[in-house]
Amino acid sequence: MLKPKKSLSIIFFNFLLNFATVERSLSFRSTILNRRRCFENFSHQRDDPNGGQIFYHGKITLKVSGSKAEITVDDIEGGKGRRNNHEAQNIFDFIADRYREDAIKSSKLPEWAKARRYIYHATTTKTALSVDQATSVLNFLDELFEHEKHGINAIFVIQSVPRILRKDPDNYLSPNVDFLKGLYNEEMFYEAIKRNPNLLLTSGVGFDSKRSPLRKATRENGIEPKKEVSENLSVEEYLTEKQLGISASQICKLKKTHPKLFQLSVSGKVQPIVEYLTSTICLSEDAKSKTLIGKMIKSNPNILNLSIANIQSKVEFLQECGFSSAESIGNLWRKYPSILSLSLEGNIRPTIHQLLRLLESPEAKGTVADQQLLKILSLHPQLLALSTENIDSKVSYFGSIDSLVPTKLANPNGLARRVVLSAPSVFSLSLESNIIPKVNRLAKLWNVKSPTKATDVQDGNSKLLVHKFNNSTTLSRNLSDYPSVLSLSLEGNIEPTIMFFNRTGYITVDEDGYSGNHCRTTYLPARYIATSLFNRLLPRYTYYIDQEAERQNLDTKDEVMASQAEDEMVSQLKPPLHILAGAKDEIFCKRMDYNHN
Repeated sequence: MLKPKKSLSIIFFNFLLNFATVERSLSFRSTILNRRRCFENFSHQRDDPNGGQIFYHGKITLKVSGSKAEITVDDIEGGKGRRNNHEAQNIFDFIADRYREDAIKSSKLPEWAKARRYIYHATTTKTALSVDQATSVLNFLDELFEHEKHGINAIFVIQSVPRILRKDPDNYLSPNVDFLKGLYNEEMFYEAIKRNPNLLLTSGVGFDSKRSPLRKATRENGIEPKKEVSENLSVEEYLTEKQLGISASQICKLKKTHPKLFQLSVSGKVQPIVEYLTSTICLSEDAKSKTLIGKMIKSNPNILNLSIANIQSKVEFLQECGFSSAESIGNLWRKYPSILSLSLEGNIRPTIHQLLRLLESPEAKGTVADQQLLKILSLHPQLLALSTENIDSKVSYFGSIDSLVPTKLANPNGLARRVVLSAPSVFSLSLESNIIPKVNRLAKLWNVKSPTKATDVQDGNSKLLVHKFNNSTTLSRNLSDYPSVLSLSLEGNIEPTIMFFNRTGYITVDEDGYSGNHCRTTYLPARYIATSLFNRLLPRYTYYIDQEAERQNLDTKDEVMASQAEDEMVSQLKPPLHILAGAKDEIFCKRMDYNHN
């Protein structure tokens, strides 16, 4: 409080003493008001909850209500002049009586110091804290921490976060508790509050968020609020009204996983981001564009925390790389909604430069390499999330496979380049737990050499450990024929398909997984391994068994006869592998002399 000038202070003090308890006339009230204007420059004032106004000057309190004035002079406590804050004293007395905590009345106990300071301040502001408000909060806390669960009670919370006394139990505290109990389990909730009581003041939860008075009034009167009053919208309302394809259940999920998202300013943060993204992929706000923006927000809600400049720099760089049209940018975002959350300098730019170096070859330079880059990023934009070290490790491993090839059989373009062009998603797979096991399994099947460990080929310095067996072809050449085989699941696709071909006699595989040299077809191309087992191979082979059994008048409904029929078919001439796995249905039936209809 500013220190008043001495002359004005003395004049005003004498004035108050002379008119301590006198009913004033209108002229007297006018004089008081004139004196008050002078007093406002160096005193504290607030509205009286019971009506009128209260003015403070040192230890003097003036209450003005209607045509009456009441003046009190406070006692001096501890040698220092203090005014009596009756509302604060009432709250102290209420807490002391309710919890038998007389300690709150003492200014010397440290555990109540924080709460006392806050209550003194809160009862002297324009929206003063009242006993009724404090009572409603204490009732809520007593019910929440009934029987002092886990050593927590209302006193602990008030001492730790006295600001909670101002919060609305129904519209603020209760939704927060529901949110926290959903985030933690029942047991962990109390433990979390014990460690950090401030969690009860989490803002932005919004489960029972208040609508703005303007919007509520206009809707109740049947009038739709104008679109430009977005500053009155909550984040939840804005995302819903923009029809971004984000459902109520998805918003609830976002509240649990990203609660701070709902603390953002709509007009200052959320709306500019949404409008920029929409304008980038489409000139008009059509439903398709809005749904894509919603998908991006659901996939990576933190995009709303980015600045326009951050997003714009990434969009401009992608446009420089060839994604110049709104449609191409939209397709890129549709396949990888989190792309704008990547670091431009840490991910996008160095990865693109790395991929361009990998794609360059004597046949593909400059514009050709750029076009190939657009192709692979359009197929699998998740490549941009990979680090250059991640890409290097896979390029080195595929290079080690190339090094096993005799010079005359070497693939001039390199296996790594062939893989990234035909099956870029392979580069997103784990090298140690995914790619290497599949390569080793296929090497056994084809009876060819393969590197055993990725660590043996890093930087090309270590000596390669290879399987010692004969080979009739090369691993690099076989994989280059159809690199997409490496994108299949080893347990879910590759192994069952190999078992099918082994069971039907197309190949012979021993118990260690190696193929023999005495079977009719010892080489099983990667393309046929990638053929759908359940949609093509099994239906066609079953159809072949049924048709041949019908020709021989065998009853395939009888399990014993069906098994015998299948064994006989295996030993007889079967559909050629390329017809069974690679031909269309018409060609398959024509070659096998079956009725296609």
